[in-house]
Amino acid sequence: MPSHTTLSTTALFSLVLLVLPLAQGANFRWLDSSPARHFSDRDWQLLGDSVDLALNTGRDGQRFEWSNPDTGSSGTLEPAPATRRYASSGCRRLKMENHAGNESSRSVHTFCRQEDGSWKIAR
Repeated sequence: MPSHTTLSTTALFSLVLLVLPLAQGANFRWLDSSPARHFSDRDWQLLGDSVDLALNTGRDGQRFEWSNPDTGSSGTLEPAPATRRYASSGCRRLKMENHAGNESSRSVHTFCRQEDGSWKIAR
């Protein structure tokens, strides 16, 4: 994991912490086909910066891209309105697609803005 910490990196760490208990039961086999296992520190930084930008300034449906020409890793992010459950809580969904090595992944996560302005993944 990178040493660079941004609001989105904190959110990404939250995502890993949500998935880790599931992965422990599967002996981390989910990482065998996850692009994240190939990410360099710079990849994480670029992804984190893009998550910040998408959540803080992106319009719903606006596409954000990140890529690292040194590693070939890349991804896209697209903010969307939160579901009804979170609509009134300052939350947003973020559609994420990432590529690294020969792996790709797609996911959608709901992030909620905290009182300190940071974003945290909703449970």
